[in-house]
Amino acid sequence: MKRQLKIATRLWLALGLFTLAIVAVLGLTGVRTSLLQKDMHALQERQEAVLERAARWAGLTETNVQRAVASIVASDDSVANHFKGAIAETTGQISDLQKELEALATSESEQAQLAKIGAARKAYVESRQAALALRKDGDVEGARRMLETSVLPAVKTYLDEQRAFVRLQEQQGMALRERADEDSLT
Repeated sequence: MKRQLKIATRLWLALGLFTLAIVAVLGLTGVRTSLLQKDMHALQERQEAVLERAARWAGLTETNVQRAVASIVASDDSVANHFKGAIAETTGQISDLQKELEALATSESEQAQLAKIGAARKAYVESRQAALALRKDGDVEGARRMLETSVLPAVKTYLDEQRAFVRLQEQQGMALRERADEDSLT
């Protein structure tokens, strides 16, 4: 004997299945949204860390450049002697930050910009050391000429490349925020 469900039972069963489907969709949507937010938050934290390090790196570099220039143009050795330890310490901090940024660089554009910065930094450090060596040997005028012809152009290139890296990080941060805003709307 066949047993048939009453119309009311069939309607309640359909309503129950429909409600269950809605709850499942809402649950999956909530889980997906939570995972997207977690991923986006991690990306934003990484981006903020890179931007903070890049800005600190640029600031330390500018400070060290001013110390080196003052050491080269000073009429006696007292300025160079005064800044010698600070230049060495800051150079170490700059190197550490550069290594951190290289480890955090994930995109090809970041890696390419860091390579440009590395080459510019090497040229600056070599020209700075050569000018300081002239200064130490007593050739103050030669050191000043080298400052104008070699050190300052190398400084400009180095700082411009660092600023380009900071701008790249700012642009990536903005793109990340826009992506997060778009994801929150979907």
